[in-house]
Amino acid sequence: MMKRLFQVFPLLVVISLFAGISARADSFNVTITLPTGISPLLLGLDLNNTTSAANTVTFSSFNFGGGAPSGIFSETGSVSGSLLSGVVITGNGGDSNLFEQFTPGSTLSFLLTTTNILGAGSTPDLIRVYVDDTLPESLCLGGAEFLNLSLTGKPLSPASVLVNSSCVPGLSATVTAATGGGGGTGGGGGGNSVPEPSSLLLLGGGLLGIAGATRRKRLN
Repeated sequence: MMKRLFQVFPLLVVISLFAGISARADSFNVTITLPTGISPLLLGLDLNNTTSAANTVTFSSFNFGGGAPSGIFSETGSVSGSLLSGVVITGNGGDSNLFEQFTPGSTLSFLLTTTNILGAGSTPDLIRVYVDDTLPESLCLGGAEFLNLSLTGKPLSPASVLVNSSCVPGLSATVTAATGGGGGTGGGGGGNSVPEPSSLLLLGGGLLGIAGATRRKRLN
């Protein structure tokens, strides 16, 4: 009986890993409708990482709806890229952000892709998107962000991206799941499971266990 248990256990480890012990990467299409008569504008992209979570967020596929980035920007923390090439922000135990000036068109759209890991403690990482004029002065009440997304480790959907309703008239946003995700607005977030290093080690151990059990069976 015990021999049979030791043969089955590695297989159970492998099955449990493929059932979902992984970090998710969720993707959303974001389209911001911009107010008229305010130019240029600043777009702020921020990851507030105060825990041990190793989250990474990517902003890519920017479309300025007839406008264009100016290349005038500032960055703080673990940030790489620009609005032209795409922006990658990684958690560094603090606040990392990029603010870049652009000439607005009618809309601004981009693809937001992020891991979703809740680190030690109860405070999740927070992704924030700001739309400012160049004073700089936020177009939202009290200097608050326009969009925010909490990385709680729980499944994300477009509804997880919160839109600040206290902003200037004409500033609004639509968020949908990226192709291959859970459908349109309000549906489940798109994404691919990305195995964590610890999961890969367990997977390797499980496979070795299965191989060993198979070899012992043949020898007997």
